[in-house]
Amino acid sequence: MPALKPVVEVVCVMVDCRVEAARQLQALSVESSELVQLGGTVYQVTLVLRSRADQELAVPAIDLKLTNARQEVVIRRVLRLSDFGLRGNAIGARKELTLQAALNTGERQIAGYNIELFYP
Repeated sequence: MPALKPVVEVVCVMVDCRVEAARQLQALSVESSELVQLGGTVYQVTLVLRSRADQELAVPAIDLKLTNARQEVVIRRVLRLSDFGLRGNAIGARKELTLQAALNTGERQIAGYNIELFYP
C-alpha cells in the first residue's frame, strides 16, 4: 500500500527499521539489451529496464552470462546499480531505466550473452 509509506517511515524511525521499494519481478522487463566490443577485451553492456508497475519498484540484480561460440558460459557476473555507476535502488512507476557498464573479459573469446533479472 504505497499511500501508507510516509506513515510507515515515521514509525520505522521510532523502531529502527527501514522501508524499501516493493519487489515485483513480474512487473519488470528488459526492453532491449546490447553487448558491444569497444576494443580488445573491453565490452560495453547496455540494457533498458522497464517497470509496468503503478508504484516504485526495487531494481533487481542483473545476472549477465557471456558465452563463447559453442554457447558455453565463459564469464558470469552479477551486476547491481552501483556497477552501472548509479545510486539509489528503485525505478519509478511506469518508467524506464537505461543501464550501461564496461567489462573487461581478459583473454576469453565472447560470442554472445544472456541477461536475467533476480532479487538476491
